[in-house]
Amino acid sequence: MTNIRVVFAAFALVALASPKSAAAGQEVIAGGVVAATSIESRTEMSAAAAVGFRVNRLASIGVEVTSVPTLKPDVAALDPSTLLVSNGAASGTDGRATIFTTNVRIEIPMSNTRIIPYVIAGGGVANVKESFTITAPVPVPPGIPVVIPPRPVTQSSTALALTTGGGVSMLVATHVSIDVDLRYARLIANRDLNVGRFGVGLSYRF
Repeated sequence: MTNIRVVFAAFALVALASPKSAAAGQEVIAGGVVAATSIESRTEMSAAAAVGFRVNRLASIGVEVTSVPTLKPDVAALDPSTLLVSNGAASGTDGRATIFTTNVRIEIPMSNTRIIPYVIAGGGVANVKESFTITAPVPVPPGIPVVIPPRPVTQSSTALALTTGGGVSMLVATHVSIDVDLRYARLIANRDLNVGRFGVGLSYRF
């Protein structure tokens, strides 16, 4: 609920802010981040790309996609019916997560124009795909060797994603900045997930 209030507050700030002057320039901000992402105490590498359009001097609205290409699955998340049918054990093998959000970004004015702190809030959807290997025991008479091949199982879930965070952009050229970004996301579905992300990237201001 707190994240939802943050999202609405950010949109309200954008709506109340005065329109950006056409002479201000740098209307589009595009960038990418390489980050360490924590999902349920498991830390994986991720990459994110974002593009935003400035609606005034301080605020911009944009879209962002975060990809966690390698995710260690949580066996506890496997559908119990899969194990009941198999009457066996499961081990995690592979997984991935993709988070797509629409965000509002508010830049905080500073006396040093090369340092630009910002806050972000938004919402969207996330997809988590996890693959497991099921090994089912089969009762056989003693002394008879039986080989039961493992059975792969893949399950995918789509969740509502709410995100908030912030960071600092440090201008190293007229249009180029180095970004340090911290983000928190809450994935709301049958199994809620908390996602934390800390990364460094580059942005270009057109």
